[in-house]
Amino acid sequence: MGQNEKGVCVVADDDPVVLEDLCERLQSSHEFQDVRPFGRISEAIAYIQTHPVALFITDIEFPDGQLGFKHLSDVPFTPVILMSVHSRYMLEHIADIAANKNLAGYVPKPVTEDVCRAIIQRYRVIRDEGLDQSVVKAMARVRTIELYRFDTVRPRSFEIRYSEIAMIEVSRKPRGLRFCLNNNSYKYYLVSAQLKSCFEELNRYCPNLFYLIPRRGIVSLWNMALSGSKMVSVRSDNVRYEMDVPKSSLPALRKVTAVWSR
Repeated sequence: MGQNEKGVCVVADDDPVVLEDLCERLQSSHEFQDVRPFGRISEAIAYIQTHPVALFITDIEFPDGQLGFKHLSDVPFTPVILMSVHSRYMLEHIADIAANKNLAGYVPKPVTEDVCRAIIQRYRVIRDEGLDQSVVKAMARVRTIELYRFDTVRPRSFEIRYSEIAMIEVSRKPRGLRFCLNNNSYKYYLVSAQLKSCFEELNRYCPNLFYLIPRRGIVSLWNMALSGSKMVSVRSDNVRYEMDVPKSSLPALRKVTAVWSR
């Protein structure tokens, strides 16, 4: 998620005792806004495809012969932790399982306090550093936002990919947010929008790709880099953008930009 935002955890397991126990432990950890249980993996997948989810925990084998890891390609932008009482599934299907770049880990059953603690620790890493960057970038290339230009005969809307966004600034006229795009000098606007709500929407689908600088704006960690006390554009050859960073935000930005520069 990023920047202290709690998300929803989805758990899928056909064993009602395991399902209830794990969900109760996770809910009591206060790491998630909500923990939602599903007895069928098909129902869990359907929910994830229509709702933002911070973490998906699923059993590997279900009674109808379905294997949990076979469905991960249906939710490619959601971090997943697999669990199973039989380690042989991991050994027999390691190639297919590892092919899913949204796979965040594996834990054994039964669910104990130590297992739950391991899940929480892994989730914190995902929350702080994000998924494999290739997964986040792939989502950014397909996810779009509708913006407006006002330099035409009349206002005209455009579908802009998240991957094109370099930074976002507060705009006074028109009131809202101005979007600065890679290699694009035109001014695009999200009218009557506020920084926090805009960041939450961007971060929901591309966790940790964007960083909110309070009262200043939003920067893309893919397209901007820290230089001294400024964030500057690094993937825009035709237009240069920069945003001042307050001293209080510098330590956190140094940490997250280091992750994206690896």
